[in-house]
Amino acid sequence: MAAISPFRCLSAGTLLSFSAAALLSMGSGCGGDGGKPSGASAPSTPAAQPASAEAAPAATESETPAAATKEPTASTEAPKKEASKPATSNTATGGTGTLTGVVTLTGSWTPLAVLFEKGDKTVKDADVCSHDAIPNESVVVNAEAGNGVANVFVYLAKVPKGVKVPDASAEPVEMDQKGCTFTPRSLVVQKGQTVLIKSSDAVQHNVHTFPSLSAPFNSICPPNEQNGLKLVYEAAEREPISVKCDIHPWMQAWHLPLDHPYAAVTDAEGKFTIKDVPAGELSFRFWHEKAGFIEKSLSVTVKADETNELKIAIGADKLAGQPTLKQTVAQK
Repeated sequence: MAAISPFRCLSAGTLLSFSAAALLSMGSGCGGDGGKPSGASAPSTPAAQPASAEAAPAATESETPAAATKEPTASTEAPKKEASKPATSNTATGGTGTLTGVVTLTGSWTPLAVLFEKGDKTVKDADVCSHDAIPNESVVVNAEAGNGVANVFVYLAKVPKGVKVPDASAEPVEMDQKGCTFTPRSLVVQKGQTVLIKSSDAVQHNVHTFPSLSAPFNSICPPNEQNGLKLVYEAAEREPISVKCDIHPWMQAWHLPLDHPYAAVTDAEGKFTIKDVPAGELSFRFWHEKAGFIEKSLSVTVKADETNELKIAIGADKLAGQPTLKQTVAQK
């Protein structure tokens, strides 16, 4: 009897029909712990509790976008937080105004030496290219005009919603080549607008553009070309792109193709004017070939039917370096 005492709670019929299933259920007999879940089933209930607790937020996260496909989600709310900062304002209020201003240099500055002296016979096509000295125009500061900085691009980062952008002008923008330099060095053009490339030099040039989004332009410009080669940018760029002459490697220009006309380049005194700017809280960029972005997204309030003035200062140290790597590669 002692041999079967562990099974005393089971009937003889049960013992005769003993099987693998009986072995599994054996622990839940009268010798158990009062009907509590056994070790085999005990983990199932606690495991289900954390699983459901973890599933709840997951379901909430998946249901939130589904229930609000047209409402801002976390990813679309991020720009809103940035938009609250002065750096990314971009809201039109109706009407237009004029934006004018000046970019000046702060700190000590020494004018750059010329690239080639007048009469330098080592220069390619010296009879034309060194007929006069070739200045270094990578940084042009006018000490007589309060240290105004020339060739700074000023442009609207993005057109606000609801603003109708005028078509590109049918009037071409002109770029000449004089004394083996590009003039103007910096220009703004609307995509689809023609850039007419001329030459006042009695030597052959090559005009080579390095855009990111349009097809590059690479063409020989004959001596004294006055009819003009036609260059049209197919897409707007985020920042100015490099223009070179492969024959005379010191020749450098910068073009900024945009999808709107709200842009300008500072003149010899560092001044600029942009007319018919959409009124509102807008984001403007200021870019120079040496410094890159002086202001990447400056919040500017443009009031309708008024002339709105800006003053931007740039430290001399920011104009002392080389162009960014992207610009340097583009010049090769």
